[in-house]
Amino acid sequence: MAYAFALFIAGGITGATIGVAVEKGSMFKPPRPHDMAQHMRNRLRSRLALTSEQLQKIDPIIQKYSDDLKVIHQETVVRVAQLSENCNVQIAASLSPEQKQKLEQMEKEHRGFLEEYQHHDNHEGLRHGHPEEQRKHPPPDGR
Repeated sequence: MAYAFALFIAGGITGATIGVAVEKGSMFKPPRPHDMAQHMRNRLRSRLALTSEQLQKIDPIIQKYSDDLKVIHQETVVRVAQLSENCNVQIAASLSPEQKQKLEQMEKEHRGFLEEYQHHDNHEGLRHGHPEEQRKHPPPDGR
C-alpha cells in the first residue's frame, strides 16, 4: 500500500510540475521526498502518540520510503522527457524548415529548464520558472 501511495504521489508531482510549467510558464515548488518523509514522521508521531523507541524503529522505514520516492521521481522525469522528445520528433515531420528551427530552440530551452529543475530538485526546487518566463520577468535580486 505504501508503494502504491508513493508511486501515486511521485506521478502526481511529476505530472503537475510539468503541466504547470508548460501551461503557465512557471514552476511551483513540489514537495521534496525528504520533506514528505518528515511530514509522515511528524504526523505518525503526533496522531499515534509514538514513543521515542517506536520512532527509532520506524525512522529507517520512513528513510527508505523517502529514498524510494526520490528514485521514482527521478525515473519519472526521465521517462516524461523521453516521451516529450519522441512527440517532438513526430511533430517536426510536419513542420516547415523555419518552424523546425523554432521547435529546436524550444526544445533546447526546455532541456535547460529540466536540467536546472533536476539540479535544484535535491535542494530548494526551481526558483525562477521556465526560461521563457525568466526572460520576461527576471528575479529582483538578479539571480
